[in-house]
Amino acid sequence: MNDARHARPFLEAFDRAIADLYAQHDGLRVNVLYTYEMPDLESDHFIFHIEEEVLAGGARGVLEAFEQALLEEVGDALVADIVAVDDVRLTRYKAALAVEATDAAALAPLREGTFVCTVTDDAGNPIAGSRVSIDLEGGGRIVGGRVVETDAGGKAAFVYEAASTPGDVVFHIRAANLLVTMEGYVRVPRDIEHDAPERVERLSATRITYHVVDAEGILVGGMEVGVRLHAGVGQIVDEEPYRDGRGAFTYMAKHTPGGAIFEIRAGARSAHIPVAVH
Repeated sequence: MNDARHARPFLEAFDRAIADLYAQHDGLRVNVLYTYEMPDLESDHFIFHIEEEVLAGGARGVLEAFEQALLEEVGDALVADIVAVDDVRLTRYKAALAVEATDAAALAPLREGTFVCTVTDDAGNPIAGSRVSIDLEGGGRIVGGRVVETDAGGKAAFVYEAASTPGDVVFHIRAANLLVTMEGYVRVPRDIEHDAPERVERLSATRITYHVVDAEGILVGGMEVGVRLHAGVGQIVDEEPYRDGRGAFTYMAKHTPGGAIFEIRAGARSAHIPVAVH
């Protein structure tokens, strides 16, 4: 960045604020509210989020990152038209970190679960480019990298592969100065439980739910589960994918009496469910 560009009003005002930024910085993300004027236009403002990595690059790195962000926000041609800078205000805030786990709370050995992490600012806006990391205590591994940057929607995803033997695991997920800790279990599936009725009416639609549990009755996720009509008549529709230890399907009975037997298979375990039609 040469001296001529550095002398632009929009850079001069921001450059003067950098010293305050470093004086105030206490390890939190920094939010810059930048208000500016253009010819024949009302004042407008631009919010610039400064990440830890940018602060680590020193004042020049912050200035370059700010100029690039403003060019993307306003446009290269319009930036040169800024005639005054009304306010450059630095505020600090804590980001928010939310984690959604799928099939990760209780997994069968060697199965996979996912974590989707969302980083937002204190106004609920997604923060892109924020570094999110995951560490674990216990068996298993993270498939792929343990550090991921959030996308434009503020999201970062991790895949966990369970160990080959049962046990407990603790996940530590970090973003900025935030920490989310979650507990998980590697469980061996033992039983398939369901709520199927003994008999249904002809031409009826019956919703049947099921779940896979271990010896202690804890749900086991991450299983490859299949449902089929083993014998009899009727049809399986609206099958809900197995997730977090639960699945469901609807049985459409025919107009003739008789019945059906459903088979639910989860890994090496299977259950046969008879339902009479009258």
